[in-house]
Amino acid sequence: MFAHLIAMFFVTLFPLLQSAGGGQTPSLGTPRVVKSEFIYETAPFPECHAATIAETDQGMVAAWFGGTKEKNPDVGIWVSRLSNGTWSAPVEV
Repeated sequence: MFAHLIAMFFVTLFPLLQSAGGGQTPSLGTPRVVKSEFIYETAPFPECHAATIAETDQGMVAAWFGGTKEKNPDVGIWVSRLSNGTWSAPVEV
């Protein structure tokens, strides 16, 4: 369950992006939560940490460390991509 909670990302828009309502730019330091969702429901690792999300030319990509426990040898970097509104299954890279 812990990994499920960690995998939930809040996509936040910062001042350089236009707000959806009225086309006004948010003031400096005022992030906007535009969507909250789970990237995955089940995964082949019990814990994850140090998650990040980025927008690329091909869309959103998320990455995190996943394994049995931080610093254990089975911990790897996992990624998921957002395509057509659906996150791909986590893949270890």
